[in-house]
Amino acid sequence: MTDKEISSCILTIDTLRRLAVNVNGVIDVIDDQNCHMIIELLKQSRDNSETSSHDEKHILQGCIALMGEMVEYFREYLDFIGFEPEFDEDKMPFVMSYFHIVQRLFLWNTHHSGGNSTRTKCYELGIEDSSKQVEFYLWEDEE
Repeated sequence: MTDKEISSCILTIDTLRRLAVNVNGVIDVIDDQNCHMIIELLKQSRDNSETSSHDEKHILQGCIALMGEMVEYFREYLDFIGFEPEFDEDKMPFVMSYFHIVQRLFLWNTHHSGGNSTRTKCYELGIEDSSKQVEFYLWEDEE
């Protein structure tokens, strides 16, 4: 059950409890004790549930896509402020290796953040060459 569904159930139970009081016992199934028990059970089910997520391979792909979006937003900002690169060196790409991305995304601050562990993790994610780089360009070549 999602938090929204649990909140909806709690509101419904609370509304029914108030109705029971207002109608003077026509709905006496949900008294205060039963209401509190139901609310506690709903809260426990929420606390014990895990939010599902994507597998690590899809998380990596999503991270790289997000990096590309961030570069695009930065490009739009530079266009907005009127920045134009003066030299070809200013058009240098933003480059990061899969090794570094995987290390930061999955192994950062762990005991497995060394080179062998990172290369192993890359291989597990389907990246055979961890030195392969992802490149994002702020400006496209005008040729």
